Amino acid sequence: MFIERAVPLLKEYLNKVTGVQKQIRDLRNEYEQSNGVYGADTNAIYKAEFDSLQQYFNRLNPALDFFSQQVSGMIEQGQVDPLTRVELQMRLAELESALLQIPYLLQAYRIR
Repeated sequence: MFIERAVPLLKEYLNKVTGVQKQIRDLRNEYEQSNGVYGADTNAIYKAEFDSLQQYFNRLNPALDFFSQQVSGMIEQGQVDPLTRVELQMRLAELESALLQIPYLLQAYRIR
């Protein structure tokens, strides 16, 4: 039961995390091309948008860390067949890699 639920969740949240990565990049690009579209408020508006992405990630990350630990525990306990173990390991590695990238992207693309 756990495995049948874990694989779709790993896929879903990898998509969400990579979506956040894309939003971070897109927001910075939009800001660079905005030419002060909102007048004097342009900087504040883009900073607020950026901060909301960071808050979303900060709220989601602890739950994803816990989920990753649960999946990792299932892998280590060996309660899955070899092919499923490999799939879980690969999907978990993808998710964890994407999660680790977010803080660097937030720092690099931060609107100052």
